[in-house]
Amino acid sequence: MNIFSRLNDNDLLKYLNPEEDMLFSQIAKEISLNKNDQAEFDLSQSIYVVKKGFLQIQAVNPHNQKIIIDECKENEILWEPPFFTILVRQIYPEIIENAVLLQYSREKADLIFKDYPLIHLKIQAALNDSLCEKHIRITQKLVRM
Repeated sequence: MNIFSRLNDNDLLKYLNPEEDMLFSQIAKEISLNKNDQAEFDLSQSIYVVKKGFLQIQAVNPHNQKIIIDECKENEILWEPPFFTILVRQIYPEIIENAVLLQYSREKADLIFKDYPLIHLKIQAALNDSLCEKHIRITQKLVRM
């Protein structure tokens, strides 16, 4: 756990106060997607939050079959591991219902982090929370299989 209190619904920005939220939200780019769109996401250079809609995160197993790794709904971070590792795995976000995503570029975020280290710490805490929650969900799913 961490020392910050949740202040809003967006899982990435949940610990930012109103002034910090306004500053960081300025770098967000909104992307609209229709159900079953084939979308490409640069998961190593941007992080995405589902503003509206529902997506599934899929991968291909060694038998060339698609498997659902996770699901992502409103206000959740799409799939953050490549953002940390810079190692892009073959995952495929599938749009299950019309969606609007918020895209935050690593480059623009780094400029804010340089001048506002507390924002950086709060975003890192939010990302850590999201990763932990996803690991628990995925582990529970695998244990049930």
